[in-house]
Amino acid sequence: MHIPEKEKLELSFNCPNCSSEIKGVLHVNLEEGSFYLDMKRGNLVYGHPNQGDYFYEYSDTIITNKPSEELHNIMLPTFRLPRKQFDALKDRKDLRLFFSEDIWTDLKDLTRAYIRFDMSNIEKVGRKILGNKNDYVDYLECKIEPDFHRIYFLSLNHIIYPWIDFDNHRDFVLWLTQNVFVENNVEELKEFVDVFDEYVCEKIREDMGGLLIRFIDLKDYFLYANPEDLRKDGFAAINNFDHLKTFYTDCFEFMGRTSQYVFRLQNIYERGNQNSVPPGTPRNVTDADSFALLKNGLKLSIIELSTEENFKRIYRNCFDSRLRNGINHFKVKIDANTQLITYFPLENRSSQEFTIQYIDFLNKSLQLFNSALKIGQIMKMVANFRGFGLR
Repeated sequence: MHIPEKEKLELSFNCPNCSSEIKGVLHVNLEEGSFYLDMKRGNLVYGHPNQGDYFYEYSDTIITNKPSEELHNIMLPTFRLPRKQFDALKDRKDLRLFFSEDIWTDLKDLTRAYIRFDMSNIEKVGRKILGNKNDYVDYLECKIEPDFHRIYFLSLNHIIYPWIDFDNHRDFVLWLTQNVFVENNVEELKEFVDVFDEYVCEKIREDMGGLLIRFIDLKDYFLYANPEDLRKDGFAAINNFDHLKTFYTDCFEFMGRTSQYVFRLQNIYERGNQNSVPPGTPRNVTDADSFALLKNGLKLSIIELSTEENFKRIYRNCFDSRLRNGINHFKVKIDANTQLITYFPLENRSSQEFTIQYIDFLNKSLQLFNSALKIGQIMKMVANFRGFGLR
């Protein structure tokens, strides 16, 4: 058992012999360098917790291997991983654990204020989060609507960037600024903003904010997840799988509902009109409104007709309708020992099963949440366009 860098860690796994679920809480005294295992389900008949027939390891520093299939393989992950890979994993973990729970609670409060667009509290809590950061002092004064969007997203990015692809977010916003929100598209952007009206903004703030608050509650389960690093041999504790699969499903639905706005910007950029659909689009999709009426699972194939990678990258590798149907509507099971999720995406084909490694599911979920935040970036740019025009 690998001692974690936190004082309390819930453990659950299946007995390799009889498959019964075993639960306990590992308590660690970091000052004394000691620990004890408090069993909640299952009894220690003889021996000591750090001795046994099989080796089962936990770490909040790196992804651990699945339980050993051979008797007591004591080779620790420190020796299995190349030093550079181990250091990179540790650095990412340290960044993700940098902020206290009080700061995360402040971000929840700020998000609730942003959902209501309570300007007074957005500025108040935003200043609390960013006020002692010299880099942000010039951006804390709020006078008009875009200022409140700015202080919210500065606070959000400041806290959550170790969990998302921050560089990709920055590059996405820069690309939109230089290629879509430009002088040549002003008239089309005015029509786009008419569609992306205040009701749409309110709904996106509510949905995106709700997902963010839930992510904050679930963030520890994503400690090892990294969309850019798919590890087929990775292993992570499977606690709270029901909440995690619901989180993936709700992110999926949010991305499906808002995809029409990405589609409209795609059409403006490529063909100069938000209702000019790409070549190869099915005949029943003649404009952006008919695209919006499609089932979410059908929208990705049309988004993929885009010639621009920045649009397609929002959905690629994470907007998986087969996985969504399997884990939400139909039969799904997870094996704690193999870390394999088995799902059946079609109700009338119960024999057709698909599998995904649990760590890959976490990666997809984090990448989908990352994409959901990009929709918020589009909303911020719409607010800037309303407030400032193009400059």
